[in-house]
Amino acid sequence: MCRSSPAAISTNIGYWNWYARAHRHKTSAEKVTIPGRKQVFRARNAAGSFYADTVALLEESVATASRDFRPVPDTVVPMLETYFTDGRRVGERSSLSAARERFIESFARLDNRYKDLERPDAYPVRISAALNALLNSEKIRAERRQG
Repeated sequence: MCRSSPAAISTNIGYWNWYARAHRHKTSAEKVTIPGRKQVFRARNAAGSFYADTVALLEESVATASRDFRPVPDTVVPMLETYFTDGRRVGERSSLSAARERFIESFARLDNRYKDLERPDAYPVRISAALNALLNSEKIRAERRQG
């Protein structure tokens, strides 16, 4: 059994807390990452069908994300929900039947051109203007560090 000293534990906790709050951008050819904590927003038309998603910064609001969609959506819905905080479950755990019902409802709202088995259209997913600006800023910082 291996034990860590309290000093080592507090140093590691401090490091991970610092790391979690800093933006990171990987520039290797094999893996490119987009910095920042994110939220995904889904656009719906007047009929309730989905037509595009936008990956945005977690801090962005529905109103901010709505500006990134063309045409302007009837409604915009945030997709990611918090299920765990500090390693503990928050809220109720959904049942398998509830998850199945959510899938059936969501799949029914998806346009048929994205469900075609032979030649489906690619579902449009974009990066928000704010997230794109952060990505460009981090690229410039990485280039400066590499000299």
